[in-house]
Formats: sequence, structure tokens, C-alpha cells
Amino acid sequence: MSAVSPSCHEAEDDQKPRKVKTCFATHVSIQLMTTKPLTIEHRENDWLTLPQSILSVKAVRDETPIR
Repeated sequence: MSAVSPSCHEAEDDQKPRKVKTCFATHVSIQLMTTKPLTIEHRENDWLTLPQSILSVKAVRDETPIR
């Protein structure tokens, strides 16, 4: 199995003057821009809406077989 890159795009929110990045991936690691490092692990096959305060996003495809 080969790694699959998640599809991400930036969209302008009509109601709020901030960019929103939407990603679809099996495993997403989010690092928030705060004084203390905070990582949010998201392992559901669902869409994530990330605010502009997100420092970095690492999205990878989890190829672990389901048993």
C-alpha cells in the first residue's frame, strides 16, 4: 500500500474574516498556536475545519490493517 496525500484547500469564510483550512485524512495531527504545546489527534474518517490559529497540520494515511 502506498501513502495517500490528504486533499486540503483554503476557503474564505463569508461571515468571518479568517481563512479556514479543510482537510480529509485518516490521521491528522494538529498543533495549536498556544504557550504550551497541544496536539489533537483525529482518527475518524471525517472532515475537519481548522481555524487560522492552527500552527501546523500533519496529515498522514494510516495503513494499519483492521483486524
